[in-house]
Amino acid sequence: MTRPVPAMPPDSLVRAVAIAAALLVAGCFDSLVSNQCSPGMELVGGKCLALSGGDASVGDGRDGDAAVADGGGGDGRVSDGGPGRDGGPGRDGGPGSDGGTTSDGGPTSDGGPTSDGGPASDGGPAPDAGPEPDAGPVCEPPEMLCRGECVDVQTDADNCGRCGHECPSGVCEAAQCVGAPSGHVVLIGHDYQEWRPGTSRLLGNAVGLGPGTPLTVAIYRGTALPAAANGAEAALTAAMTAAGRSWQPVAADADVPAALATAGAFLVHAQRGSELEALGASWQPALDNFLTRGGAIVVLEGIEGESFRVLVGADLLSATGHADVVNELVSVSLAGDAVATGVPTPYRANRSSVAFTGTAAPAVVVDSQQRPVVLHRTTP
Repeated sequence: MTRPVPAMPPDSLVRAVAIAAALLVAGCFDSLVSNQCSPGMELVGGKCLALSGGDASVGDGRDGDAAVADGGGGDGRVSDGGPGRDGGPGRDGGPGSDGGTTSDGGPTSDGGPTSDGGPASDGGPAPDAGPEPDAGPVCEPPEMLCRGECVDVQTDADNCGRCGHECPSGVCEAAQCVGAPSGHVVLIGHDYQEWRPGTSRLLGNAVGLGPGTPLTVAIYRGTALPAAANGAEAALTAAMTAAGRSWQPVAADADVPAALATAGAFLVHAQRGSELEALGASWQPALDNFLTRGGAIVVLEGIEGESFRVLVGADLLSATGHADVVNELVSVSLAGDAVATGVPTPYRANRSSVAFTGTAAPAVVVDSQQRPVVLHRTTP
């Protein structure tokens, strides 16, 4: 018996079977059938692989340089928000690791062309670079550069022997000053137990004739009343302060010649007692030398003594006595004298004031009878 030949399936069915077989071989059947891998695994290329998480990419790696596997924007284009793992082409956000063209942010390690910001290590071209300082003109001996000018120190009275050495006489020969400076002898008929600004100025002018800054004043108290000595020194301080000049005292009672050796002025307070001429005679050599150096000798007088005799004994002044002028008006008679500068005229002579008799010395202040109350003698 002849069996009937089965009918051939339609072409569409054949094609469907072929496609199914191809998909099964390619491992893509997971879209048609359920996943054959264990939970947490995924069939990839015919193999079960562990899932990497919700942001695994289908690109060339796990760091997110292509679209993510879950197809959404939930975690950005890459896993940490930028084209690279740390958000920029460089590790710290700039072309270089610290934001500059080199590792420390500038062309060189410290931000300038050299390590300290200048063309040389000390900030300039070189320690001694630049134009030479102007040293002034070049002087040939015996000239010397003083205050920017060449001067002949052999003959220049303002720079005699050296810069700044001034000759009081105004004459310089062979680098030595010619002529002794002027010394001053001042006799004041006040003992300064009492004083006012006018008489204070008188004392300050007299003592201030001495050279030196600060002015060193040798002070002889001897037999003077403490009230008179203390008052005179207070008046001197007030006057010197007002004049803007400082002074320092040196006690001279123990050794007058030694004190005079370093002093610019010598103040003898109003003395009492006798033997004052002999005292002056014993000081004469030291006083002469002192005046030769331009020192100022100032002697004060009161009605209780005769201090003027110290000057008589040293052969520096002639006088025979004094007269009482307490509380009398006295006047400046030689306004151009340095001792009278700024002294009011007339002014009242305070306690223990005298006028001198028997003297020919120039009078700076006189009483109503024209007798000298203050005398000033300049020595050659």
